Amino acid sequence: QLQSSSLPNDIKVEEAIKLFAVENHVKYSKKEYKELYKKFSLEENLQKRYKQLSTGQKRRVHLLIAILHDPEIVILDEPTAGLDIEGKDKLYNVIKELMEQGKTFLISSHDMQEVEKLCDRVAFVLDGKIVKIEDMNSNTHQNENTVICVKMHKAASNDQKKFSFGEFIEHDNGYDEYRCTSIISFLKEFIDSPITDDNEIQDIFIRKSSIEKELVDLIKGDEQ
Repeated sequence: QLQSSSLPNDIKVEEAIKLFAVENHVKYSKKEYKELYKKFSLEENLQKRYKQLSTGQKRRVHLLIAILHDPEIVILDEPTAGLDIEGKDKLYNVIKELMEQGKTFLISSHDMQEVEKLCDRVAFVLDGKIVKIEDMNSNTHQNENTVICVKMHKAASNDQKKFSFGEFIEHDNGYDEYRCTSIISFLKEFIDSPITDDNEIQDIFIRKSSIEKELVDLIKGDEQ
């Protein structure tokens, strides 16, 4: 599915689907496609012309055409570009359902929230080259991107900021930030350390670094 389609403006939705079914040697039957149309929320739009569809409806038509021949791998280029929140959500649901059926998706996208919602593995591309591959479900990824932010009543000394399960990063807006290898182990070590002696914890929260921040950091590193 390309970012933009070259479907004729006056072609009807069902005509376009029949056309690509013939091209991909797929037998077309409106009755057999009923559930598929329902899944893509296109039942009421089959006789509409392509130019009459909203951007979200067009995207769903494109995706349906892309999977007509039941491919094992589906390649999507900026699948939700130009969609509003509701349109994105509908398309995400369809893609996730197809993933659950065992299909593999290769998605090219500048929308990092989209990447985080849909992808298991992410390849960062700069100047046409893959500079990093990230497994979103790996323990390494989870740990590298976990930061614990703590606000204390009194500022801690540098000696008090040394931990086996956490590395002090910076002091920002009243919070000491630590990158940790294990949330539970770090919190236990932190609470039992001299840093909390006669020093009240005023606030604490866990922050997950985003894929977008990782990409920005890579770009900055490349520029340097």
